[in-house]
Amino acid sequence: MTVVGGGSPRRTTAEAERWPLQKTAQGGWSQKRYERVADEDWEQNASAVAREIDEQVRRIGAELVVVAGEPKSRSLVCDHLGTKASDRVMMVEHGSRADHGPYESDAEISLDSWIERRRSELLDRHRDAEGPVGIEQVARALREGRAHAVLLPGELPELVWTGMGGTQLSIEADELRRWGVEAPVQDRADSAIARAAAMTDTELWFSPEVKDVAAVIRY
Repeated sequence: MTVVGGGSPRRTTAEAERWPLQKTAQGGWSQKRYERVADEDWEQNASAVAREIDEQVRRIGAELVVVAGEPKSRSLVCDHLGTKASDRVMMVEHGSRADHGPYESDAEISLDSWIERRRSELLDRHRDAEGPVGIEQVARALREGRAHAVLLPGELPELVWTGMGGTQLSIEADELRRWGVEAPVQDRADSAIARAAAMTDTELWFSPEVKDVAAVIRY
């Protein structure tokens, strides 16, 4: 299992009860028992994997869970996932050790699809709520902790005024002084907005659909 959350990818492992897991053709009176044991092992291992996924989703706040592998394994794992993780699942067809390349391609396609869907959702929310537009309004929303996401059209080389705190951001130095900032300094708007977004746990998206920086409000 590969986990990505705010840094380099890392791998985590869920221990299997027994391995390999397969139904054998033993025949005779023991056949049904062998099959039942194999089914129970599949179920237990799927449950163990699902618990690990639930834990990682809770720990890093994952927005996307890509599940790959043999169809029965995928189905069993998803059956044991908690609601939060199951709502974030996207299935891919490949995933065995023999088709590592196709799995990576499937995972990238799934990620691209999720990114486009998420960006569209944020754009719709911004438009429906007529959210803040422009550096001045977005800076105010960030300062007040009201921004859920910021949508950038690209680079914003314009200069703004900032303070020592990451959320101290304004187009006017005097406004920051009124907020108690003794010595405002100038910085690029895109850098200052990205810093303020990180300090306030605000999503930051590049979106060519917006003509000026815009914000999606939390409430």
